[in-house]
Amino acid sequence: MKKLKTISEQVYDYVIEKIMNGELKPGQKITETDLLQELDISRTPIRDAFLSLVSDGVLISVPRKGYFVREYDDETALLDWHIIARLDTYAAELALEHLKEEDYQAMQECIEQMDLALDAGDTFAYNELQHKFHDIYLNKCGNKRLIELLHTLLYGASRASVFLSMMNGVEVTTKIINEEHKKILELFKKKELADLTKCLTLHWTASSYEIKEEQ
Repeated sequence: MKKLKTISEQVYDYVIEKIMNGELKPGQKITETDLLQELDISRTPIRDAFLSLVSDGVLISVPRKGYFVREYDDETALLDWHIIARLDTYAAELALEHLKEEDYQAMQECIEQMDLALDAGDTFAYNELQHKFHDIYLNKCGNKRLIELLHTLLYGASRASVFLSMMNGVEVTTKIINEEHKKILELFKKKELADLTKCLTLHWTASSYEIKEEQ
């Protein structure tokens, strides 16, 4: 049974979507009052969501001034992707012998849904599905600290930089990236660690440079 999201988690997603669709810009202030008026909910889940967004690097909290959408430059983003690549390949290595047929099927379903999201121009859904795809093997790595570190970097880097929705050439590049997901799945099935490591490294690093170069 799918776990229902708390009100705080729904507020978190609401803020993320506003950033991804450009309603909230890097450096822009966001207040509890804004969301109270928009969502008609109590203040507590909004405060909890803001704390999570700060923890994930999406918002910054400035004393006596409030919360602002984090500004994220290309250089910082690219550095993060290289760190993510190293950690993710380690997670893949740990997970390789623990993945089962149902995991492969779940990854395939994510790939198919990402194709549909891209056809619909829904980069927010695509980004969520991409995290879901990588989480399938990450959650089988058996290292809780590694999972925590990767989640912090992945959600912070992609969301704080509004990585997918605000870069030119994203429509073409994300289709290429989803083709890489298909290759990653194939290598998991074949248990070809060396090729899988190389593929994942390029997936996180080369694709980032390709998008940057489109700007």
